[in-house]
Amino acid sequence: MVRPERKKKPLFKLPGRGAGRVMLAKKKATSAKVGMALPAPKTSFFSKFKKKKLSPKGNRPLPAGKILKPKRPLWRRILLGFGIFFALLILGGALAFGYYAPQLPNPRKITERTVDQSTQIYDRNGTKLYDFHGDENRTITTYAKISPFITKAVVANEDADFYNHHGFSPKGILRSVLARVVPGFNRAEGGGSTLTQQYIKNALLTDDHSLDRKLRELILAIEIELNYPKNDILTGYLNEISYGGNIYGVETASETFFNKHASDVTLSEAAVLAAIPQAPSYYSPYGSNLDDLFDRKNYVLSRMVTTGAITQAEADEAKKATPNKESPAFSASSNLTAPHFVFYVRQKLIEQLGGDPVDAEKRLDTEGFTVITSLDLPTQRMAEKILADMGPGTIAKYNGTNASLTAIDPKTGEVLAMVGSIDYEKSKSGNNNFANAPLQPGSSIKPLVYASAFSPTAQTKMNPGSTTFDVQTDFGGGYKPNDYDGKFRGPISNRSALAGSLNIPTLKNLALGGIDNFLSIARGLGITTFTGTANDYGLSIGLGAGEVRQVELAGAYTAVANGGMRSEVRPILKITKGTQTIKDFAANQPSKALEPEVAYQVTSIMSDNNARAYVFGQRNFLTLPDRPVAAKTGTTENNRDAWTVGFTPQIITAVWVGNNDNNKVMTKGADGSVVAAPIWNKFMTEYHKGKAVQQFMSPPPSMKQITLDKWSGKLATDVTPEGDRVTEWLAPWQIPKDTDSSHYKVKVVRSTGKLATDLTPADQIDEQTFLKVTGERPSDPNWENPVQAWLAASNLIKQPPTEKDTAFVAENAPKVSITYPAENGYVQGNFTLKADISGAREIKTTKVNINGVAVTGKEDAPWEYGIGIDRLNPGANVIELIAINVDGLQTAVKRTIYYETGVSGNSGVSNLAANNGNKTTNVPIKVIWTNPNEASASQAFVYLSTTADPTDAGSRVASVSIAPKTASSIDIPVSGLSVGTYYVTVRIADSSGKEGASAAKVAVKVE
Repeated sequence: MVRPERKKKPLFKLPGRGAGRVMLAKKKATSAKVGMALPAPKTSFFSKFKKKKLSPKGNRPLPAGKILKPKRPLWRRILLGFGIFFALLILGGALAFGYYAPQLPNPRKITERTVDQSTQIYDRNGTKLYDFHGDENRTITTYAKISPFITKAVVANEDADFYNHHGFSPKGILRSVLARVVPGFNRAEGGGSTLTQQYIKNALLTDDHSLDRKLRELILAIEIELNYPKNDILTGYLNEISYGGNIYGVETASETFFNKHASDVTLSEAAVLAAIPQAPSYYSPYGSNLDDLFDRKNYVLSRMVTTGAITQAEADEAKKATPNKESPAFSASSNLTAPHFVFYVRQKLIEQLGGDPVDAEKRLDTEGFTVITSLDLPTQRMAEKILADMGPGTIAKYNGTNASLTAIDPKTGEVLAMVGSIDYEKSKSGNNNFANAPLQPGSSIKPLVYASAFSPTAQTKMNPGSTTFDVQTDFGGGYKPNDYDGKFRGPISNRSALAGSLNIPTLKNLALGGIDNFLSIARGLGITTFTGTANDYGLSIGLGAGEVRQVELAGAYTAVANGGMRSEVRPILKITKGTQTIKDFAANQPSKALEPEVAYQVTSIMSDNNARAYVFGQRNFLTLPDRPVAAKTGTTENNRDAWTVGFTPQIITAVWVGNNDNNKVMTKGADGSVVAAPIWNKFMTEYHKGKAVQQFMSPPPSMKQITLDKWSGKLATDVTPEGDRVTEWLAPWQIPKDTDSSHYKVKVVRSTGKLATDLTPADQIDEQTFLKVTGERPSDPNWENPVQAWLAASNLIKQPPTEKDTAFVAENAPKVSITYPAENGYVQGNFTLKADISGAREIKTTKVNINGVAVTGKEDAPWEYGIGIDRLNPGANVIELIAINVDGLQTAVKRTIYYETGVSGNSGVSNLAANNGNKTTNVPIKVIWTNPNEASASQAFVYLSTTADPTDAGSRVASVSIAPKTASSIDIPVSGLSVGTYYVTVRIADSSGKEGASAAKVAVKVE
């Protein structure tokens, strides 16, 4: 009987388009073969799993003529099941990828994202000082700069199959699952996440444990592996990994824990770095579980042996090299190197970055700058040790508790050392950076005061040789400062005043040079704390009343030590970010802040130990045994602050000693030369060991050595006594134009002490030097009265005599006149000088000088003296007759005569005379003379001149024939002459016209 055909129904629905898509059971006809029954029609999927030969419903026998298909082997059925499972897994993965991929970060940009990096601070030699960071202290490094020990240790510990998988590890995933569900399961070979997955989690994802995050991580890991080499992925992981607290990345961890770069760690240290990330807080080197950390380190070493990264011998040796628990590398404060300087640099960096300070500070903590500073760490360490060693003794002895030191290269302004306090760890004092704190400098500011007074911009041009009076002076408003020892030294040179640190001369130089001038120069030298005006400060700023920063004061001295060229204080040499140079401060060049002449003068004074010896003694702490050095101390009121600042050509060093509380004072005697100078001297001595000796600058070419009168400050003369002469190198604007006006000479009669007169014999006269002195401001009673009072009290000024000599007076002097020859008379040969000599007192002797040469004399009358022509010169001769009486009074008279040999033997005329002419009445000039007794004399030439010069005869106006030894005359018309005085010369000539060279002249007037 044939069963009626049943309606086909769907067995199960398939996913796809339309809800009606179904799988229908169909018959498949087969070809009939002889001897074989037709196979049964293929039934549903589930029929494969029936154990009995039943119909698909399981309750009916097979139709007639059908046989059951043979059952598949078990292994094939299992394989088919796994195939279907993985197909579904792949399909699910594809669907998950399609769902998550658009939402995930671009893996190709993982290296382009912004990562917070620390700013690294190094000293000038490349030694790490500190780093600035935000929440993450990280320094990005490269694979080449990571020790192979680290990479091998991390791979062995975290992901031994790292170089073989493609971003995820099925075995790792299985181990992770089994570790969660199987009690006691040991996953010694690692966790479920690969290094790539951990890198993704740290760099791009969160740290939650949800399936959603795991799927994202897996997808990104595969994409990262497709885009980056393995070493780049490992490097990224090592830059991201946390080592506890705010320490991120292997470079920062190496520097923090071992004070070395990641490239330099040992195998043992590398194993420690690989162990810590397993539990950063628990395994922290700063914690209490160091033994467990070292056990974990040894486990890492064993894993490295297992993976073949190192040998067993290397591991055994590294296990012995457990870092000492007391090592500085494991101290929480070990990375605070030169802290005061580092945080001073931080502030300078914020200023350099510019803009909003808050934003600049954030950039500094996150953008990963590299900063090469000027600090020389060996010099810094030396300074720190000296302060620490001398604190308990030198400082504490005088009730001081703290000190600071700043050292600067004068040629570049680079800060070589900065110790802001003795102990940074002391919360109340150490964190205070007194090297950069506003403090009163005391007398250490004085060299800048004198520099301003010596400058060409000073109101009154002072110089090292200028004298000021160290006397009590009211500078206005009752301000009467004293010197430190209460003494008043009277007149003193600026060299001695600055070297001896006297207060009153300093204030006078400040007042004379101008406070505004000083403030301008100080600001130009880099002092930023002087923000007020002259009225705000007053003269007390010259004694250190205005606060300064130690580092700025040391910087100001660069101009003094460097020939007037100031180098801006330079704590930073270079700022870089990656390969980009942000700022190279080596380009900063010194600028002129002082005239080189002024720099030379101030340096000369500060290095002059002889000039300060009267105060500090020859042996003091302001000298060095083997080289020149310039130094200045400073002490503030009641010994609150003690300073010493000084320099050589190689270094400037400033030392401050005091207390953190400005209200607390040190004990009496704690001045700069006692408490600060020993520290300064110790540092300078140690610093210069083994360094070549360098000399200070020579005087600039524009300077000249000038000798001054110390009282007037003007040029010394032959009147200036040797003891009152001061020789200094002066700049052109400092050289005075006037000569010494303080000293003057007075002629005093030796026997009576009275003023000599013109009649006092020279051998009876002493020339005595007297002094007239005024102060710096003669018109200001507040300044001048104390000066005169001091001079009077000192008996330094001796007054000259006022009474004139009564012994040597005119009425007692001899009376002398020459009767022959006449004034301007002529002599022809030997002649007799005749004179009348008389007087109230007996004539003791007479002398005759011709042309300044003594030729004769006599003691008795008659007063006639034979003169030979061998004593005369042709032409004019001066005869001087001196009569001396028994008192020594003498009278001298002089007369000019002419001796002429003539030409061709002709002598000159004698008895030459002339009468005045008159233009109104037309009276001519009448000239008369006597001719010489010479046969050759045949004519006389008459000359008229307007000058009395005997060598200038003038113009010839007449010619007269003459006979020897006769009188001649001639009239000269006045019609062509002007009113005035004329001079007549007559010369004798022979018949050929050759005339004598007579210079005899007679004056005549035309009225």
